[in-house]
Amino acid sequence: MRPSDLAARDGHDVPTVSRRVAALVDRGWLARTPDPQDGRAFRVALSDEGRHRLHAERDARARIITDVLADWPQDDIATLATLLDRLSADVAAARLEPVPERTPA
Repeated sequence: MRPSDLAARDGHDVPTVSRRVAALVDRGWLARTPDPQDGRAFRVALSDEGRHRLHAERDARARIITDVLADWPQDDIATLATLLDRLSADVAAARLEPVPERTPA
């Protein structure tokens, strides 16, 4: 994906995303390749190291959540699941709407 497309999709400005992408490329977590449709642009994708780190982070978070919820009553877990489903649906619906312009603080 082009960094500009990533910025537009997530409602961020291009310079901020470009700085973040550059830092992740420097760490080896993203790989940069030329855009075949525009020689002036480039695309980024997870590198093997980035993919490994992403999976490791997701696994660590899953273990923490599993440990925390181990002592919760089943009714509370069911309520949490229902509310998370609702939140996820609302966020997905909001993403379909145009992202409002950010105004400087």
